[in-house]
Amino acid sequence: MSIESTQLRLRLTNNQEILKQLKRNKAIRTDAKGEYLPIQFDGYQYDFRAGKVLTVGKSVGNALIRSSAVIMGDHLVGDYAAGVEEIGSYQLGVEQAPEDEAKVTTCQVCKLNCHTLPRLARHLMSQHTSDRADLYPKEEKPLPNEAQVFGKDADAETLGSK
Repeated sequence: MSIESTQLRLRLTNNQEILKQLKRNKAIRTDAKGEYLPIQFDGYQYDFRAGKVLTVGKSVGNALIRSSAVIMGDHLVGDYAAGVEEIGSYQLGVEQAPEDEAKVTTCQVCKLNCHTLPRLARHLMSQHTSDRADLYPKEEKPLPNEAQVFGKDADAETLGSK
């Protein structure tokens, strides 16, 4: 089996009517993590959850989309609708897509896209320092100076200056 160069990014649809029909058909299951749509292909089960993106090869992705189809409305004349949708594709070895780059430079606290890493660092330091203050305990006593470390009568050679 070879690796496909075209990869698809798939997710569970956000369309409430399609999700309602999938629940009516008992295709949506529930476990400890929440609801998911299980689809089996080639002996492997793919679990699609709301808000999660799966990346698979193009032929597998197309088969998963076809397998997630549900008939909307009347079963005799209703239209097919896919429960899994493609949100993008990319070629292996090609530079990262702009939408992926935006995730790297987006503030995790307020979801502001800063566009560059230095801007993100400045934004985090200026806007969200108090949000993370509880993660870094304050020092209880100040660091000692040279006189306290080497003694009051330490000479210049001991301190390393010439």
